[in-house]
Amino acid sequence: MPWPKGANIDALQLKRENDGLRTTILCLRRELTDKQGHVQRLEVLLCSRLHKIDELNGRIRQLQERLRQTSEQAQAQSQAS
Repeated sequence: MPWPKGANIDALQLKRENDGLRTTILCLRRELTDKQGHVQRLEVLLCSRLHKIDELNGRIRQLQERLRQTSEQAQAQSQAS
């Protein structure tokens, strides 16, 4: 039994809608992949910056300790004089 004429139009509309939805899904998948790549790069940058901050904080502590020791030595010398 052949399909009625209206059914062909409905089937064509459904096919077009289906194709449109497939295109939308592909675009969203690509967008998600791109965003995941951006997140990964940001995580690498964050890790690198945190490591650098830790290094600089360690350096600051070393310099503060050296300054404290120098200050104590200068104070001891001035009292000895």
